[in-house]
Amino acid sequence: MLNMLDGESTCKASKSIAKTQEKMYGSNIPLSNGFGRRIDLILATKNLELSTSEWKRVKTSPSKCLQQQSKNIRMNKAILTYLLRLPFNEADSDLVFTVGMEWTGSMGYMFAIKQVKDIYVAKSISTLLMPSYLEELLSFEETLNCLTSVSADIDSSPNIYLTPSRRRRSQTLATTDFDLEDLSNDEQ
Repeated sequence: MLNMLDGESTCKASKSIAKTQEKMYGSNIPLSNGFGRRIDLILATKNLELSTSEWKRVKTSPSKCLQQQSKNIRMNKAILTYLLRLPFNEADSDLVFTVGMEWTGSMGYMFAIKQVKDIYVAKSISTLLMPSYLEELLSFEETLNCLTSVSADIDSSPNIYLTPSRRRRSQTLATTDFDLEDLSNDEQ
């Protein structure tokens, strides 16, 4: 029942965010006309997105890795926001979270995003390793175990479509002090 959409698929949750933000800010922020973010792997079921994962080559720069990590966390947060709007009873909605993966070469990690009261928390779950050498097979067994059993024991901000940058902030006309405060808090 699970579908794996790979090969730079567009995340529907990000399209929804982009369209909402375009309505709010008009042409002050370039959002590619609500196109959405391209994701390396989207896990979905019955046309419902469940999580996103990203892969980078070994030689990817640390700044590019950090940028991709930020995008991946934001997209999983957006998916979680959508999932939490589904008709759950209050007790069950507290058990809803997303799990994504972030890979650079053969090394990666699994993380979870969970809403706690009115904030979203990202937490590392496990380090992952794709074996390159025979000696790494035992570590790969640990990776397989992590991929097949994720604990639900993990501990509303606005949806964010773009990675904050000085250039975008200077192009955007902040209409209130609250908007300026949000932008400066995003950089920290």
